[in-house]
Amino acid sequence: MMGPVEALKWALPSMLTIGALICGLTAVRFSAEGDFGGCVKCIFLACVLDGLDGHTARALGTASAMGFELDSLCDLANFGVCPALVLHF
Repeated sequence: MMGPVEALKWALPSMLTIGALICGLTAVRFSAEGDFGGCVKCIFLACVLDGLDGHTARALGTASAMGFELDSLCDLANFGVCPALVLHF
């Protein structure tokens, strides 16, 4: 059984990935409300978190196939769907 530090070590990259997804979805909400300044800030933060998650996983030695797929799904949402919806609104 793994302790709390080991569990956090494995969860941290996924937490960063999900944080990036939340930022992307929040950017869509800001766009729908007409707050494009907030939208741009959220997309920028999503970019930063997306860059950090892979580096964190490799640095901690916790890279996995599931993490790779989760990152790809979030990339599709953040950098494919989100910009299309921002342009729509």
